[in-house]
This record gives sequence, structure tokens and C-alpha cells, in this order.
Amino acid sequence: MVPFSRVPILFAIGEVKEHALIENGQVTAGMAMSVNATLDHRVIDGFHASVMAKVLREWMENPDEHFDGLEGDLAG
Repeated sequence: MVPFSRVPILFAIGEVKEHALIENGQVTAGMAMSVNATLDHRVIDGFHASVMAKVLREWMENPDEHFDGLEGDLAG
């Protein structure tokens, strides 16, 4: 997809869905989503991609610590 998108990195973020998760050795219901990426290794190498993945995961798992609330957000 990178040659067609004309960008060095492309993220494809999936829908949040309920999945079976394991917490403390027990199967529980939880919300999960897939995040896929494709990148041009001439621009971004594996080390930099792993750093971006760690940051993205932190942002997604703790959005209130990294982003302002949405205007009109009932929870905020």
C-alpha cells in the first residue's frame, strides 16, 4: 500500500469490538481493536517503528492522559 498511498507510513485502524481477553489468568469480556501499519523501510526502520508502536499503544490505552476531551463530550 505504501507506493500507492504516496506516504512513508500508513495506519489502518479497525473498529472497537468486544473480545474475550485474559486478565489475571481468567477469561473476561473486554473491548479491543486492531491497528495495522505498513511502512517504507527506506524512510522508517524497525527500531523507529517499535518506538511509534509503544507511543501509540500508550495513547490508546490512556487517552485522557494525552488528549483533551471532545467538545460536548458527556464524560469530560
